[in-house]
Amino acid sequence: MQEEPLLIRIHGDPSGPTLVYLPGIHGDWSMVGDFRRHVLPHYCFVEFTYPRTKTWTLQQYGQEVLDMLEKNKITHGWIIGESFGSQVCWKLLELQRAHPEKFTPEGVILSGGFVYHLSLKGITLFGKNFRLPPGKQFSLLRFFGRRILNRCLKDPLVREEIMEFKERRSQLDRDAVWHRLELTIENDMRPIAATTEIPVFCLSGLIDLAVIFPHTLYWLWRYCPGYSGAHLLINWDLSTFGSDHHVLGHGKRTFRVIDRWIHRYSVPKLHRYSVPKYPANTPVLPQK
Repeated sequence: MQEEPLLIRIHGDPSGPTLVYLPGIHGDWSMVGDFRRHVLPHYCFVEFTYPRTKTWTLQQYGQEVLDMLEKNKITHGWIIGESFGSQVCWKLLELQRAHPEKFTPEGVILSGGFVYHLSLKGITLFGKNFRLPPGKQFSLLRFFGRRILNRCLKDPLVREEIMEFKERRSQLDRDAVWHRLELTIENDMRPIAATTEIPVFCLSGLIDLAVIFPHTLYWLWRYCPGYSGAHLLINWDLSTFGSDHHVLGHGKRTFRVIDRWIHRYSVPKLHRYSVPKYPANTPVLPQK
């Protein structure tokens, strides 16, 4: 069977202010409709759908996105890395440094994103690594997906796109999600993040059961020279408990935060304290 291509959609004029959306582990643009609706009058919005592949490496994800941006003459923009998309984002930044003429990243926004996923990779204590088995992690992903779907279906304006989301959930899609989960476990983006000097912001829901937000926030503050700020979005609707990982689902509220960041921090913020050097002896996992 022929492998699916990487898909791209461009809304608006890419010569103006641009947001580049890299989706999470679900891999498509079907859950970002509400956010897109608020972005479009003000920014060009570029979005991707990943191929449902079990063979791509993280290097291939980053390279294909970079090549697709160049092919479509997207020369600059802020990158929104949602969950797994943050891993693609870090790899994209690494590849872009070798080919700066292809694309100029103006800043990074981690939406439920991370550098090093503590609960996936586990915690090492007394020489032993403690973490959830992959099967349990996949079950948690399915739980988050159902909660997010339940919240999105309450908005009639994005209901049609959510139907597209449901239609894509096949065995092929589940295999691709499992593969992306493995890529997250196998790759370590800390050396890249520790040398990123463009503005980096962190956006999270208050009750995010998928990513340990305090750990990501602390690591960025401690080691990332471009770290410029963070925001916790509070969801007061208890009926959608467990859906806070999908921060972009709060379209208008999320857009206000991101728009304020982009306008206020067009250049990296100067730190009052020097950023410690990233520990050189931290092991870096080999690429798959």
